[in-house]
Amino acid sequence: MSVVALGALTVRSVTATEAAHAAYADDAPAPRAPVLGTPAPSASHDPAEAAPVLDVLDALPPATDGPVLSAPQDSSAHDGLGPSRAGSRLVPVTAPVADRATARLLDRRVAARRRALATLERQAAAWSRVLADRSATLTELGYSGDPSAVSVVLPLGSYRLSASFGAAGDLWARDHTGQDFGAASGTPLHAVAEAEVLSVGDAGAYGLRTVFGVPDGTQIWYCHQLTALVAPGETVEVAETVGLVGSTGNSTGPHLHLEVRNPAGVPVDPSDWLAAHGVTP
Repeated sequence: MSVVALGALTVRSVTATEAAHAAYADDAPAPRAPVLGTPAPSASHDPAEAAPVLDVLDALPPATDGPVLSAPQDSSAHDGLGPSRAGSRLVPVTAPVADRATARLLDRRVAARRRALATLERQAAAWSRVLADRSATLTELGYSGDPSAVSVVLPLGSYRLSASFGAAGDLWARDHTGQDFGAASGTPLHAVAEAEVLSVGDAGAYGLRTVFGVPDGTQIWYCHQLTALVAPGETVEVAETVGLVGSTGNSTGPHLHLEVRNPAGVPVDPSDWLAAHGVTP
């Protein structure tokens, strides 16, 4: 056993050997834990002298490397120096709080992921409807293949063929240079291919005309329109709505005059051009 005096206080500690001998001795008392605050034998038991030391000990901050521990006080033992520490036991008090906080955090994360999944499902459903609508539009415009591989479609979904390429008559100053698609006024017109809008405006006998340029230099003319829905410089996608059927210019009724001119500017049969790209009026 060692004894250390701190002012009016003595700290007694029991060595491991002494504790073992005491544990196996028939008449020896049970080993005692180190006691802090016992008055030294040579000093008077004066609480006023010991209190400053205890105040310093009580003011020490708790450890921060683990859960805060609570030491319940035993009111049955009191030495007059402050709250008794005899019979106290350390109880973790923050573990349940931490568990509840973790559970709430996990609940919030699960709820957030469910909301994100619901959003993705709505977007997927909307995109599926878009693809279904596009597939139906392409079918109406004469294309039945893979929607992602489409390159050319018909300009209208519902029409009747009227004047053909090369027809002669009093209606034209020379042979007919396009293919006419008769339809009700206001019927949507679709781009036959991906193209750049080269010009939009009144073109005399052609009425309201839009000229499209495709990458190989071919020009596509949409004539006699009621309304043009595009502007010069824009790029249109295949099957995009670009105008409405009308009867402007030299026209006997609402129809689309579709004219195709090769890179040299020479008119070619629109039906042949369409058929060469997989669609037939």
